[in-house]
Amino acid sequence: EAYSADPDKTDVKVYAHFERIAEDAVQISYFADGQSWRAQTIQGGVATPETIPAPTKEGYIFERWYEDETFETPFDLEAFMAEQDKSSIAVYARFDAICVKLTYMSQGAEHDAVEVTIESAEPTVAVPTKSGYEFIGWFEDEACETPFDYQEFFASYFTAGASDVTVYAGFARIATITYLADDAIPESQEQTVTSSTSVPAAKIPKKPGYDFVGWYR
Repeated sequence: EAYSADPDKTDVKVYAHFERIAEDAVQISYFADGQSWRAQTIQGGVATPETIPAPTKEGYIFERWYEDETFETPFDLEAFMAEQDKSSIAVYARFDAICVKLTYMSQGAEHDAVEVTIESAEPTVAVPTKSGYEFIGWFEDEACETPFDYQEFFASYFTAGASDVTVYAGFARIATITYLADDAIPESQEQTVTSSTSVPAAKIPKKPGYDFVGWYR
């Protein structure tokens, strides 16, 4: 019976329960990622014990069990059971990082491609160029509407069966706006803007005897 923190309850005694291990029994201790995962006691006469469920680790896939922590000797359960003089053993799970290909596209062509895992730092990719345009970042879609954030995108992406990823270079057209007044106002102004930014207000020119009404093309 579960014990609650009810103040009206009296003191409680609980008792340990043990089961005798047969003299010919051995134990297989399973460890995963430095922690105890399962323990399996095998009595004499058992041909093959039930399979232990595979452990899981975020961003990784379980490869197999090994007899050593350096993953040099694979553990073969059937071979172990066939041994005449078995003794208890500890085995260790090896995990392999899930890997996906990240392709960077620019102007319809592959700009770069790298393989990334949950252990990878964000790749350093050369900035793509396009004549008359300014590079404004990488996007998840070809229409360049959803910005690609490496850390956020891959935060929970690495699962079994994860597909490769393609991102696309976004560009904004560069334009120069030149503001000209008449000969009586020799100073002019220039602004370099892109299609992704708003146009800042230009300085209003002054002309004696006149009111400024606006800029015209």
